[in-house]
Amino acid sequence: MKLHNLSLSSLFSSCVLFSQDGAFTKGEVVAKPDVKNFGQSSFVDFDGDGYQDHLLPACLDNDCQQSTIYLAKRSSKERWLNLMY
Repeated sequence: MKLHNLSLSSLFSSCVLFSQDGAFTKGEVVAKPDVKNFGQSSFVDFDGDGYQDHLLPACLDNDCQQSTIYLAKRSSKERWLNLMY
């Protein structure tokens, strides 16, 4: 069995929650970039602007011979920035 072929890619979505006065408020829902498979997300303030960024490794083909890393920044006009191209 090839584990990298078992993918839940069609189920991907990401939702940003904000804490306001001790209660969480739902922000935007983010759709995945146009990829075949994706890896484990990381959520970190990479650029030190005070907002959480979303790092997402992904496969561009079914066999994952072409891979890339996407970055979603709240301050970016583009939802997903491809860091490898």
